[in-house]
Amino acid sequence: MKNQAMFTSNRQTWKTPKQTYEDLDKEFNFDFDPCPANPDFNGLEVEWGESNYVNPPYKTKLQDDFVNKALEEWEKGKTVVMLLPSRTGTKRFHKLLRGGGGV
Repeated sequence: MKNQAMFTSNRQTWKTPKQTYEDLDKEFNFDFDPCPANPDFNGLEVEWGESNYVNPPYKTKLQDDFVNKALEEWEKGKTVVMLLPSRTGTKRFHKLLRGGGGV
């Protein structure tokens, strides 16, 4: 049985816990965030940095857009670390897991 609360949210911009970000930054040395809390740009329309931290909005369509953009940037040799809901029972998760490209 699906719990609809797991797939919806009135709030689309959840901040990453500070310690989580700091721990990841120590390892990956981020130089760009295409999804900052109060952006003055569209992260889907700009070139990303060499090491990117991505916590996209929770709407599935926007997540898909950011996953696809992340794959494009990764194919350019860039590092991309994404914070995404772990919905391992979805078709979209298994498509990515099998290496089928974007979503």
